[in-house]
Amino acid sequence: MNGGAATLLRRGGLSLLSLFLLSIIIFVVVQVLPGDVGRRILGPLADQRSVDKLNELLGVNRPLLVRYLEWAGDFVRGNFGTSYVYRAPVAPFVGRALGNSALLALFAIVIALPSSVVLSLVAARNEKKWLGGMIGNASVIATAIPEFVVGVVLLIVFGVMLGVFPTSAQVSDGSSLLERLRALVLPAVTVSTVLTGYLTRMIRARASEIFLSDHVRYARTLGFSERSIVLRNVLRNSIVPTIPVIATQVGYLVGSLTVVELLFNYDGIGLLILKASQKLDLPMLMAGVLVSGIVFMASILIGDALVYFLDPRRRFK
Repeated sequence: MNGGAATLLRRGGLSLLSLFLLSIIIFVVVQVLPGDVGRRILGPLADQRSVDKLNELLGVNRPLLVRYLEWAGDFVRGNFGTSYVYRAPVAPFVGRALGNSALLALFAIVIALPSSVVLSLVAARNEKKWLGGMIGNASVIATAIPEFVVGVVLLIVFGVMLGVFPTSAQVSDGSSLLERLRALVLPAVTVSTVLTGYLTRMIRARASEIFLSDHVRYARTLGFSERSIVLRNVLRNSIVPTIPVIATQVGYLVGSLTVVELLFNYDGIGLLILKASQKLDLPMLMAGVLVSGIVFMASILIGDALVYFLDPRRRFK
């Protein structure tokens, strides 16, 4: 086994260990959240005997270790538990919310990645010109502006004033994919604005180095066109090293779009976790956070695997 494959296996093992530690942290933190679960479900007017009976029925009074082992074992088998609030299995709620967040994250990546590649190559090619400086400054500004500020501006301008796009990203179950994508335009652009600025800075830094490298100078002396040099030399060597960063951003987006989902009323995994924490729906909260962690770790591993297969230096190291 070569060094690259061994590195992938080692990172896979570390990811499993990280998820195990994450599950412990989630469980312990959730169990010490302030508030009486039974009281929160039955309401303030319920008598204490009913509250105590419900807490006993839910098992929140059992030893912490026993509850963790039972919950972790069920989670591995695909049983995420029963929601305290909806009195229904948690898995369908988490699955639907995860799919919604994944669709939004994918839409944002589809917008951000081509835009950042084009902008970064143009900026790197015009490093000492006004165009390169303008793109560089714009990418810094885009990274610095909070997502909720971008979202509010887009919502007011294109949703309220112009009425071009709907103000809510939530659509009915029978809606077509085109209708869902139209409703997701504003939140996707909100997310991709910050992401485009970040990726543009990353790719531009790498592309600037490659434009000044010896093999690019040699390609120019051989008479290759500038377009051929950009496509064959600069583009690939700029994108491949940033694949792990892109994969990390995808995993991060799936589980961290709470502000955007709340602003556009979109039932994603972030909004599900927020509502579960507010209602003390512990099974829903724990499952949502751990599934988000799994998606994040899986995205990192996929990014590392892509680099391993696309970069011959990694395979034969």
